[in-house]
Amino acid sequence: MNAVKLCEEALKEAEASNHRRIIVFCGRKYHEKVVCDSLEFCTKIYKKASILIVGDEKTLLLNEALEEVLKNRECSIKFLSFEKSIKALGTTWDFLVVDLRRDLTPNDIGRLIGIVRGGGLIFLLTPNFDSWIEMKTKFQERLYTYPYTLQDVKNNFITRFIRKLRDYEGIYIYDLDFDKPIKVPKGIFKKKRKRRKIEIPTKHEFPREIYEMCATQEQVEVLKLLENFIKDSGAFVLTANRGRGKSAVLGLFLACLAKVSKRRLRIGVTSPEKENVKTLFEFFERGLEKLNIKYYKNGYYEARKIFVEYNKPYLLLNYNYDIAIVDEAAGIRVPLLYEIIKKFKKTIFSSTIHGYEGAGRGFSIRFLKGIKEKNMAKITEFKMEEPIRYASGDIIEKWLFDTLLLDAEPSEIGDEDLKLIDRLKYEKPDVDEWFKNEKKERDLREFIGIYVLAHYRNRPNDLAVLADAPHHSVRVARLGNKIVNALQIAREGGVEDSYIDEMLKGFKPRGNIIPDVLTKHFRSREFAKLVGYRIVRIATHPKLMRHGIGSFMLSNLTKEALEKGFDWLGAGFGSSEELLRFWIKNEFVPVHLSFERNPISGEYSVIVVKPLSDRAEEIIKEMNYEFRLKFLGSVLDVQFDIEIEIAHLLLSTPYKYKPHYELKFTKTQIDRMQAYVDELLTYESVADVCRELARYYFLDTDRNLSLKDRQEKLLIAKCFLAKSWRKTSNLLDMKEGRALYEMRNIMKRLWKEYYAENSSDKSSD
Repeated sequence: MNAVKLCEEALKEAEASNHRRIIVFCGRKYHEKVVCDSLEFCTKIYKKASILIVGDEKTLLLNEALEEVLKNRECSIKFLSFEKSIKALGTTWDFLVVDLRRDLTPNDIGRLIGIVRGGGLIFLLTPNFDSWIEMKTKFQERLYTYPYTLQDVKNNFITRFIRKLRDYEGIYIYDLDFDKPIKVPKGIFKKKRKRRKIEIPTKHEFPREIYEMCATQEQVEVLKLLENFIKDSGAFVLTANRGRGKSAVLGLFLACLAKVSKRRLRIGVTSPEKENVKTLFEFFERGLEKLNIKYYKNGYYEARKIFVEYNKPYLLLNYNYDIAIVDEAAGIRVPLLYEIIKKFKKTIFSSTIHGYEGAGRGFSIRFLKGIKEKNMAKITEFKMEEPIRYASGDIIEKWLFDTLLLDAEPSEIGDEDLKLIDRLKYEKPDVDEWFKNEKKERDLREFIGIYVLAHYRNRPNDLAVLADAPHHSVRVARLGNKIVNALQIAREGGVEDSYIDEMLKGFKPRGNIIPDVLTKHFRSREFAKLVGYRIVRIATHPKLMRHGIGSFMLSNLTKEALEKGFDWLGAGFGSSEELLRFWIKNEFVPVHLSFERNPISGEYSVIVVKPLSDRAEEIIKEMNYEFRLKFLGSVLDVQFDIEIEIAHLLLSTPYKYKPHYELKFTKTQIDRMQAYVDELLTYESVADVCRELARYYFLDTDRNLSLKDRQEKLLIAKCFLAKSWRKTSNLLDMKEGRALYEMRNIMKRLWKEYYAENSSDKSSD
């Protein structure tokens, strides 16, 4: 059977089932003519076929050759580089060619496979499988960091990828070197599945023209539910696997509002990345055009009585909208989603469950459960299941989800498991075995499933990093034979002087994230020479939270690192109060805070380090002091909107310090402060002196005086964040008069402790 005959067989299979088929062309030598002949045959069957070719500059040769072969055909051909593959999201093609001969980036596979319609073919161009396992791709060239080399990068992901290509029916493999097929699936013809006939509701308030634009009956049902939803307040939650048309139907919904709304509506749209809502706005425009509604577009939309604009997730809270729409909500931290529900009367949340942008059941479990438990809003839920581009049960979709673990979930935890909580085991699994040995598939799926339920933003590339990066490894906690905590770590540090010189000049090395940041911001050469583990991710099964399992893992990792002679453990994360408390409780010390909020989560990122060696202890103690000194001096300018609780935790420290300077005030400052203490002047008259006293107090941790937490938060709010008295009292849940009274009493104590008794000796006059 030659390549053309193989294509004919695959097309029959695809057409019969309204599913897709994959043909893998593999070989040491690349025969361009074989691929061109195959696609030429396909265009004879589909006269107006659309073909997308994705690859690198060398793949352009195939693109040009194919254009020449098909120049008299009515088909369309487009080339995309891998760097621009994200532009293919939301588009539909008859045939897809992906050139994997020099690169295999999992994110590209996750994005691209879903864009082919039922009845279409996907061509994967690969090296000979034996040589593929030995070679290093462009993606793998980015997976190592000093002191490792490219030769240390493993090939676990490609090994798994090849095995899955061989395992699944619906995937044909053709050897270009010998010009013959090496895998032809047994015929799995299925009766072509007919899509449910679309029935428009007899009674409807939204325009019939929009209902007629729906591709599935489920989209019709969603529109009808939204008709009723907008009459009331609450939350509408729409979930689906990728390719079910959820973003499209939300765009059509907005077009309906433009037609039927009797009052002006302001609508805010958000998502983790603006690219996520591309389809939503595309169908919004299509709907408006269908209804002959003119619209104005300039970074926002105005159409009849509705105003629609996109904002980054945390910025959404700065506006007053009648309706808030959150697309790909699983990619946004749960506390921020809760804030959105509280802020707006009508909220619509849409999220992919399985797929390239998916987050599994973690979104439903953590988010919806929280809404219900806290009685935050009336909820309307709908899950879309019918694919838009192809029939349900598509075998290629199953292959994709399995290969990239897009549908990974952890073990179910029952009451019997909870009885074993005191028998936790800390283990160091063999990751190579997870990827190479089919018998270890369960462990791999459970491990990734923990991250899915923990609401991490998981991308296919993360799986390949875990599989192949030489400096990454994993640890797990087992309850019986079930994985209940997943810990991923990366070895960092041990950097040579020549690399440190470059880092100080601005060079950003691969990996070594914590040494790089601390070297640059503290202008220090010493920390980068030490060796440690950066904790990339740590998560516990949601049903076993609050059982100390995370602390159990960190305790055991500490023991392991000490035995290996490591100098430190560290982590970087979005600084929520809960997370920061967790790390500080486990003896990690804050040493760096980002200058801007994360555009998705709205959190400032913090780096914490736990010193293990004496040398690391000396360096981290000094860095912690410098960090707190810098934070107190710049927070009002740089992180002026930081939460008081976060600032308070960042200023906590396990170390005893005496400030590096003595307080000095002018005679006039001394007189003003004494008048304030004697209740003759207001705080505003001595704010400058109060700020200096407060700074000295927070730097002096080897002190006799100790304030209560609420008093320290009061100092932070007024002296360093410059909040108004009204704002300060609201944040600290106290009356404004009480806040004024409390501040004067605090300053009396600080003035007496640090200055008043020796004021005549300390004047700078």
